Amino acid sequence: MEKVSKYTRASTNGKLISCPKCKNQERVYHFNWCGLQCGKCKEMIDKPQWNIVSVNKSSKINMNVNLTKEEIRLISKSLLNQKFGKREMIVAMDIFEKIEIEK
Repeated sequence: MEKVSKYTRASTNGKLISCPKCKNQERVYHFNWCGLQCGKCKEMIDKPQWNIVSVNKSSKINMNVNLTKEEIRLISKSLLNQKFGKREMIVAMDIFEKIEIEK
């Protein structure tokens, strides 16, 4: 696992780090600190001891989904009620179109 360093940066979505003692994961949005208290074990951990959680970014989406048209309609409706950005909505619409094509 990669450790947090002085060069570690967080994106606008934050970055997941894990406690070296209990492996509890925390999301941080900046690294302007010298140490944090773990939310689970309550241990005070210095910044260089925290581990960066690596997230696997798979470009393939598993399309083996068995949804009825009614379930797809309900999911689409709930997505539209959420506050998503344009990019997220386009991705969601593409997924639903692929599901419809496969049916």
